[in-house]
Amino acid sequence: RYDVHLHKEKDYLYEQEIWLPIKDYENLYEVSNYMRVRRVSHYAYGRHIYGRILTPYLKNTEIYVSLHKNRKRKEYNVRKLYSNSMQKKEQ
Repeated sequence: RYDVHLHKEKDYLYEQEIWLPIKDYENLYEVSNYMRVRRVSHYAYGRHIYGRILTPYLKNTEIYVSLHKNRKRKEYNVRKLYSNSMQKKEQ
């Protein structure tokens, strides 16, 4: 499932933002063509986890985010997440 949204920030209308699921984190996280990563709303450990845009951080001049799965955290380069998601979409 690929979601397409129009989003508006600071009164400027941007072109469509396309969200793609992240490999090995399907139904948990998605990455967009604007290199933004969001957590998808879901249920885990008997409670509702709300979706939100993750806050990226710099590490070695690259942009990273931390993704969590099965109570374990792992850091990923946002650019590589997007390229891997695009490759998966094309297959």
